[in-house]
Amino acid sequence: MPKTPANPPMTTWELYKKSLPRTQISILAVTLLLYVVLRPEVHVLIAVYVLLQIFGYLGVWWGLRTARRIGETEDKPSL
Repeated sequence: MPKTPANPPMTTWELYKKSLPRTQISILAVTLLLYVVLRPEVHVLIAVYVLLQIFGYLGVWWGLRTARRIGETEDKPSL
């Protein structure tokens, strides 16, 4: 009989929403710091902001994927 996890697995979007406030504050802080220190043009700031958003989501996806793989290997007996 297969084991059923105590907590159902989270989707990427659920995990991203869970960390959304921290992520958004960090992204905004980095963008503002970039503006204060380097004074780049507006299109550069927009590009940095959008890229940080994309990479933040990809980071959650990758972390969740890695956690699932680790969970799968814990269930298998080691050789």
